[in-house]
Amino acid sequence: APSAAEAEEEEEGEGRTLFVKNLNFKTTSDGLRQLFSVNGWRVRSASVVTRRDPKQPDRMLSMGYGFVEFGTVAHAHDALRRMAGARIDEHRVQLKLSSRGSADGAEPRPAGPAPVGGAAKASNKLLVRNVPFEASKPELRDLFSAFGQLKTLRMPKKFDGSHRGFAFVEFVSKAEAGKAMARLDGTHLYGRHLVLGYAKKEDTVEAMRDKLRAQMGAAGGGKRRKKGGEADEGAEEDP
Repeated sequence: APSAAEAEEEEEGEGRTLFVKNLNFKTTSDGLRQLFSVNGWRVRSASVVTRRDPKQPDRMLSMGYGFVEFGTVAHAHDALRRMAGARIDEHRVQLKLSSRGSADGAEPRPAGPAPVGGAAKASNKLLVRNVPFEASKPELRDLFSAFGQLKTLRMPKKFDGSHRGFAFVEFVSKAEAGKAMARLDGTHLYGRHLVLGYAKKEDTVEAMRDKLRAQMGAAGGGKRRKKGGEADEGAEEDP
């Protein structure tokens, strides 16, 4: 039976959940639970986050990360210390404490990846690079809204309607943006690692589009754009 101290921690519900990254796409929630059901730890729940396959609507795809909730804070911290780098389905997991399931959702940002380039100041707006072209706007919204309330989410598009591989995600608060960056930077999405950083003032949709045009022009020998081609390629409605 749990001790009085453990029962108190369980009631408070803070710091009992681990965020697990770098999962193999074939790893299941049951497999995740089995991995952490050792050393006498009480696992209350374990779940791999999934999204619906756009090509097969009746099939769910792993997003490459998940959450494990323990019965006590002590068990969660012990697992964080002892299971870092543990292997499951040929992948080494990466662990961090998560605010998911906490009583008030408040959580100080732990030490994590620095902002891209190390120059941008903390803000409520993130620049997300290396977004896979299979990813949709609803999928990104679901992914980031788990860490706070979104103000806007923009995915600049090409003239053919496909997105350009980057996005701007604006939260209501800096704390929420910091939490998302600490948790999601480097996360797998459709086989790619998302690259997150705080957006600089000069990192506008138009500026990013111009940079991509310059890169494409240099690679393609300075081809001129087609008539009527990309005048509104950066347009994207906000949620």
